[in-house]
Amino acid sequence: MLGGTTALFTRGLRLDARLLRSHLLRFLFAVLIFSGLVWTHINSNTLGAPGREFFRSITYLNVAFISLAGISFFSTAITEEKEEGTLGLLLMAGISPLGILLGKSTTRVLTALFLLLAQFPFTLLAITLGGVTIRQIFAAYFALFAYLAFLSNFALFASVYCRRSGKAGGFTCVVVAIPMILPFIGPRWIAWLSRRMAAVGADTDTGFFAAASSAIDAITNVSVLVRIDAILTTGFSESPVSLQVVLHLVSALAFFLLSWATFDSLTSDHSTEPTRLIDVPQRGKRRENGLNRVWRNYMMWKDFCFMTGGVKWWLIKFALYGIGLATVAIVLYWTTGTAISSGIGQGGEIIVGAMAIAIMVELSIYASNVFRQELRDKTFLTITLLPISTARMAYAKVAGCLLALVPAVGYFVLGALLDPASLMELLELPLVWAGIVFFVLFLHMTAYFSLIVKWGALPLALAVASLFSVGCVTPLAAIPILLVTEMTGDEAAMIMMMIYFGCVSAAALQVLIGLKLRSAAAQ
Repeated sequence: MLGGTTALFTRGLRLDARLLRSHLLRFLFAVLIFSGLVWTHINSNTLGAPGREFFRSITYLNVAFISLAGISFFSTAITEEKEEGTLGLLLMAGISPLGILLGKSTTRVLTALFLLLAQFPFTLLAITLGGVTIRQIFAAYFALFAYLAFLSNFALFASVYCRRSGKAGGFTCVVVAIPMILPFIGPRWIAWLSRRMAAVGADTDTGFFAAASSAIDAITNVSVLVRIDAILTTGFSESPVSLQVVLHLVSALAFFLLSWATFDSLTSDHSTEPTRLIDVPQRGKRRENGLNRVWRNYMMWKDFCFMTGGVKWWLIKFALYGIGLATVAIVLYWTTGTAISSGIGQGGEIIVGAMAIAIMVELSIYASNVFRQELRDKTFLTITLLPISTARMAYAKVAGCLLALVPAVGYFVLGALLDPASLMELLELPLVWAGIVFFVLFLHMTAYFSLIVKWGALPLALAVASLFSVGCVTPLAAIPILLVTEMTGDEAAMIMMMIYFGCVSAAALQVLIGLKLRSAAAQ
């Protein structure tokens, strides 16, 4: 019985051990850590505590990696089987729910754990740079391991509960965001509300404020960012096993048991129908949903309506972004006492920054699904029968995704009109253009990796793009960049060379994506 339960788990571990890309990913991540160590050593004279700053950057990078993995890697453990219609086949093969959970989720947790272990020896070198102790390093990794266990098992439960990967990733994203944001803005919000109530003569000695403070304190105790900030303070001497570690580990076990207990009831419907962001409207409802007529560019229409949500999600995003910006304005008023209406320029900067982040998040999600969704739903071969070339089909699908950015771009333009001077100053900086080029390169990497890996294309592309940006995997690019910088003595020349290599790499990835799509069409 035990052998049958662990069969899928053992197979997953053996497959991970034999795949070259798994070892390359760990190697590239270790190279990224080592390059950061070298950079810190070179600039150690300008840093007060170089070892601590190096370890801080590595720790926050790990938090970002685990959070991204939870949203896009762990949350698809069961939903990908639901979407592909193979979950019922696994059950018919005699694999128990526990075996499926171990084989589909725990193997992914171990993959991420091995990635952390691969970098651990390099982080110990931070002690030689000064500013950090062995106790702080062990405490930080205890916190990271506990956060990894909690987030992966919550994402597992979300994957069992939800039918689609998008919804499971959304639930996981909320759980990631709340402990990271609320401990920093919650106390300020309570203090502001208390002052306002006292100003109008209301009684502030109520149970509401005590309950709200207790809730914020409880969330603060489980926030990995708060724990890491405490660990990296000077004179840290606490035990590595903190309340955050215990709560995260207990919660991880609870969510795994909950996933096991509810697996049968939540996965009883093994529909093999391809999933879409919105449902196809029934006869008589086409006109009110805006799907009564196909555009001349039918591929663009298909992805705009069925992958990004169409006009319906346009309106939803317009409302959500508007509510989010209004919330930012209220928080700004709470913290500074200055309303956005009294500082149009400041409001424009906030709107531009927030919408730039929203655009990047949307584009990252679309890049990881624009081609992968067709392969997953097994509709790509049908599309290739249409009288259009592969390149035209690919660009039409990308155009449909870009059309979904209208709400975010609209608010971005509004912010730019409120404060055009600040935006023009940013666009005059070569470093900003280098960042734009490398983000475009990151999108190409995400789209390409979505065609060659089954899951985890987004965090994989983020890791490789980070390595590329520091020149670790591009020694041929780093040499001419350094030569140009030495000959001209101008950092702008170095940035222009980085932009050039970024554009060339993006063009090369476009060719690789086209070849991969043609290969998939020929199968």
